[in-house]
Amino acid sequence: MNIMIYGNSGSGKTTLATILKKKYGYVHINTGQITRLMADMDCHNLPVIVQTMVSTMDTNKDHCFDHFYIHTYEQLCDLGMTPAVICLVDNRTIDHADTSKRERWLCQDPEIVAYLDKVGATVIKVYNTDYGFDVSELIRAKYLPFNAFAMERP
Repeated sequence: MNIMIYGNSGSGKTTLATILKKKYGYVHINTGQITRLMADMDCHNLPVIVQTMVSTMDTNKDHCFDHFYIHTYEQLCDLGMTPAVICLVDNRTIDHADTSKRERWLCQDPEIVAYLDKVGATVIKVYNTDYGFDVSELIRAKYLPFNAFAMERP
């Protein structure tokens, strides 16, 4: 099984992927970190790098990508590894100060939603709350075992 997570900056995408790795054996593909490292090096060929990475992944393992990229989704589909997409909704009461990231998210979100609607992708909502992640929809969709805790602490 493969999962890709999308959501606002700071919503907990990498934290959720880390939990899925530690508790449920998913291989965490830290695409957020890869993207930041590439930006620091002024490198702009993420699709090529991810293409190489995906084509060499062990298809017998479950993978969790902590960011959603259309090119990665399409490549996984082409390889017969169609991922479920998690829309991570941040319902915590904290207030993020970085408004530029929020504005970027507001521009990206409609594009992602339109694409996912167009291809008929499975989208699962997970809520990040003050008490942890509500993973009940992941349990219902059988991406986590039935006896997984509904609320995971980050």
